[in-house]
Amino acid sequence: GKNARLYIGSGKYGSNGFLVEFDPATKKMAVVVDAMKEIGKPATGFAAQAKIHTRNNVGESGKIYFGTKQGYPQKGEERSVYLGGYPMVYDPATGKTRVYDIPIEKQGIISVTPDEAKGVAYISTCSDERPIESTHFMVLDLATGKYRDLLDCRHMYAFIVVDHRHRAYHPILGGEIARYDAVTD
Repeated sequence: GKNARLYIGSGKYGSNGFLVEFDPATKKMAVVVDAMKEIGKPATGFAAQAKIHTRNNVGESGKIYFGTKQGYPQKGEERSVYLGGYPMVYDPATGKTRVYDIPIEKQGIISVTPDEAKGVAYISTCSDERPIESTHFMVLDLATGKYRDLLDCRHMYAFIVVDHRHRAYHPILGGEIARYDAVTD
């Protein structure tokens, strides 16, 4: 983060995901986001927000962008009990977290990449189906919380990058790359 601290996503399958802050100067760690507490809904097993699997991207503002994801179903658990993952934004300056709605039901979040200058974050979802999964490349309006679904790229464990011209890139199954240009839409 811009405060010289590290932000690490963690997971406890069947229980909860946490964003942990590590201060190298003091060598202290602290949980700064408890995913299940933030969404305000109790769930255990496969229904839990079991991990933060995203890269934790730092916006120009210093806010930390990440998302929650499903774990793995245990014997006898149905995949249908997982409602979906939540994009979240943690502000180290205030200690507050903004939780956005689930973008695609039954899918976790594998990537959250901000472009604060444009007021958006790019989201990639993950259904965790095998051998080919669904991964929606989406635009999240940070002010309104509204989503725009650009494309189902079907690429496992995708992550999004944004270049200096505000273009977002997402891999597509088969080797192509989708590019969205926020300037020209």
